[in-house]
Amino acid sequence: MNTTRTGAKLIEFLQLALLQVLPTHLPIADYVVKGGANMRLFYDSRRRSQGIDLDYLGSAFWKVEDKVDETLNSRAFRDLLRLAGVEMVDLTKPNQTTTTRRWKFAVVASRARLNSKIEFSSRSAADPEYALEAARSDIGRATGLRVVKANHYLATAAIRQKIQALAERSDSEPRDVFDLDLLFAGHPDAVKAGDVDGALAVKAIDAAFAIPFEAFADLVVDYLEEDFVEIYNRPEVWDEMVTTVAGHLERLR
Repeated sequence: MNTTRTGAKLIEFLQLALLQVLPTHLPIADYVVKGGANMRLFYDSRRRSQGIDLDYLGSAFWKVEDKVDETLNSRAFRDLLRLAGVEMVDLTKPNQTTTTRRWKFAVVASRARLNSKIEFSSRSAADPEYALEAARSDIGRATGLRVVKANHYLATAAIRQKIQALAERSDSEPRDVFDLDLLFAGHPDAVKAGDVDGALAVKAIDAAFAIPFEAFADLVVDYLEEDFVEIYNRPEVWDEMVTTVAGHLERLR
């Protein structure tokens, strides 16, 4: 049994439980889901996200810490975890600043343990391309969760954000290439030449080609749904993915 993959399932349940309970403590209009959780919950990605990142859209970012704490300590949230056999342990808050609120913890069940995080960022000028929509219903249905709704970034904003992440991370992440491959496939015309700084696109291309297959196998394949592991866990598939994403980025220069 792959314990990372099992742990990622537990984290995914926790993320859905969070989004189900959070609106009772923080207005749903005040936050937008981004990054890997956005890809997984709203774009049918086969990759489970180890953490959940959100941008704060409201006017009182200082309230976020208390509101998320209330959510995590609420009976509703704890009962959802308990009924699914999921435990949230070792909770810390290592980075509480004027622009970031972060919670780190481990998710535990009988056969797995995996570290995760929840992070809120204060965005003075958030990308305008977001919408309130229902998350995919198939993930939580088997565990009895109702379908959750949340603001999330639409493809145009998600592509720009992923290009910036791929180009500017100190350590390039294969998940950014994986996510861009999915976004470009489903939304090939969402971003056009001139929408992204050309130098940023070049940096993203260089970063993509510098990521070895071994990093992709360790950091992405272990988080895929089981039925897709054998499809992606091959060097030639990774090489094709990098080349395809680089081709799209080249057209944005």
